[in-house]
Amino acid sequence: MQFSWQLFGTANCTLEWGLTESYGSSVVTSEFGTDHQHVQTITGLTPSTKYFFRVSIGDEFYTGSFVTAPTWNTRNISFYAFGDPQSYPWRNDSVCAKVLEDLAANPENQTFVLVPGDLVENGHLEEEWDELYMDPKFTNIQELFKTFPYQASMGNHDTPGVILRKYMRYDYPDSYARYYSFDYGHVHFSVVDQYVDYAVGSDQYNWLIN
Repeated sequence: MQFSWQLFGTANCTLEWGLTESYGSSVVTSEFGTDHQHVQTITGLTPSTKYFFRVSIGDEFYTGSFVTAPTWNTRNISFYAFGDPQSYPWRNDSVCAKVLEDLAANPENQTFVLVPGDLVENGHLEEEWDELYMDPKFTNIQELFKTFPYQASMGNHDTPGVILRKYMRYDYPDSYARYYSFDYGHVHFSVVDQYVDYAVGSDQYNWLIN
């Protein structure tokens, strides 16, 4: 499971995780780059298991949970999908509220969220990500980030994809690509980018075939 977060200034953080809210495992993280970002991947987790986590920055802390992916021989999976939040954070927040409401009634649905593009209106503007996604007043959006792995693709409004790649740190095949894939149980998901060449013989085509 990969965690990522961004601060307003330089600070070391502590990420804790475990099977209960007493946690039990921890790591101290340092920022990288020029935007006070932190990224930490934890391994050795048990499939189909709920974990709790806490990120501490000085006297502040942020908590959440996730459920690890099932094993490859699992025959049934579920996930949530919705797209085009763009410049309507209040609508996005209400959709997230419905997802969380469903999760409360069906805890087995704590899997992942798939968002097919247009996360913001103007993807090249950092302030739009701040205002439309990171604003703490949209409590349901924030809660969704703390409860589900968030798998997104790039829409036309998210171009050129530099900021999307900054926040959505997937296993892209190279430092410029905006397409990637992942496995969940017995299903392989290929997330493609329609804004670069995908004709026969192109890099994306060959990646997809392979």
